[in-house]
Amino acid sequence: MQPVSRRQWGFVVVGVIAGLLVLFPPWRARAIRTTTRYAAAADVAPAIVVDTVTWLLPFEPLYAPPRATFTGGQMRDLAVRSMSGDRGARAELLESAARFEPRLHVPDILRTDGELWRDSVLRAAGVPAMSSYDLTVSIDQRWLATRLIVLALIVLLLELRVRKRVTPTIW
Repeated sequence: MQPVSRRQWGFVVVGVIAGLLVLFPPWRARAIRTTTRYAAAADVAPAIVVDTVTWLLPFEPLYAPPRATFTGGQMRDLAVRSMSGDRGARAELLESAARFEPRLHVPDILRTDGELWRDSVLRAAGVPAMSSYDLTVSIDQRWLATRLIVLALIVLLLELRVRKRVTPTIW
């Protein structure tokens, strides 16, 4: 049995890195937050503000893709019930959000506990408001392609380096 050469070890290391890149791809989360603010006066249409927030998830495996535990519609329903004084709905909303928001590194601007507080302050000021967001998570294909291209360049450089060192021998 021949000893493993440095070249072979280099390819083994690159192969392991490529496997890890495929098993743990870069994920991008996208949240569309809808905030509805109602005027204190009657017959005035509510103001609806829609924000889009995106962020990268640092380390989530392909075999267990990240997901939110409920949709924006479910969140909106719980928020409406919470604003009307239903403590059970408020507890359910906070508990459900606490299951996925820290794991998915949801930015503070979207966190449910902050939105409930902000909405309650606005309601106390006479401007009732309600916020919710829809969350989608997908593989960031550009970032994955960039990683794989860099890995391919490393393999190419390793191969060129090894070819320069090997001199042909004539028998």
